[in-house]
Amino acid sequence: MGINAPCAALLARAKQAGVNFSDTLTIGRMGLAVPAAELTAIARTLGLDTAICGDLVRDEFADRFFRLVLGAEDLRSIDYSPYQEASILHDLNQPVPTELHESCDVLYDGGAMEHVFDVRQVIANYMNMVRTGGHIFINVPANNLFGHGFYQFSTEFFFRVFEPRNGFSVRDMLVIESPFISVEAGRHWRCFRSIDPAEAGARVRLVSNKPLMLFVQAERTECVVPFAQPPMQSDYQTRWYEEDAARGAAAPSRDAESDEVSEEPFAYPTRWQALKRTLKQRRKHSLRNRKFFQRINPLSGQ
Repeated sequence: MGINAPCAALLARAKQAGVNFSDTLTIGRMGLAVPAAELTAIARTLGLDTAICGDLVRDEFADRFFRLVLGAEDLRSIDYSPYQEASILHDLNQPVPTELHESCDVLYDGGAMEHVFDVRQVIANYMNMVRTGGHIFINVPANNLFGHGFYQFSTEFFFRVFEPRNGFSVRDMLVIESPFISVEAGRHWRCFRSIDPAEAGARVRLVSNKPLMLFVQAERTECVVPFAQPPMQSDYQTRWYEEDAARGAAAPSRDAESDEVSEEPFAYPTRWQALKRTLKQRRKHSLRNRKFFQRINPLSGQ
């Protein structure tokens, strides 16, 4: 649980874009796993004295990174257990006390949510604790981290959770690829911006052979009660409200892989069809799909 190089760079980009980190709340005490060279690049991007980086790389926790690099003046942490000396002790499976509502400018979860069973309550707690105009940053497993926690997440989940009707708007949605299960150990990480499935008009699927994390940035735009209406998957919403569906017309069968309507009874593909489908899947449902994923370099600002 903590901050690795791509997350540090993305947080710095957010600060550079005007996000206010003055009053920051982290979910648990954040570790810092960023090499000196990348910390130096981040400091230069923000116009900071690079001399601070030598000390930061030796820190067990990221407290001074938040203070010296991101400008946090009031830095607190919330956790279930006192073992890392968190400022606030609370079980996030339960609603947070009302005195914590609208109590921070930035909330950062660097790998906690997947370990808490009641995800709906966790998200509602996060939403409630951020002030209007404040931001939530979440870094959680997407693919190939089976067994790391209770859950892995999709872009669809966060785009539908952080919608205006819940008082939020997604400001950035990124997929971070690492070569190792210990994602902070991967020198050759890559970062991709993901499109909203509702905007794409299709499911944004992703099949990968390396561990993937999602980095989400959402801004609170309005103080409303979260989840007055439960989020619904975008393609189902579209399908349900199509004119034919409203008339009660029988829907034709749909191929689960291709999303193409089929009038034929189900049958397994032939060997040739299976090969074509495999090649299509590797192209369409991978990070090579430039319609869904655009590569960026947070360290260079490109």
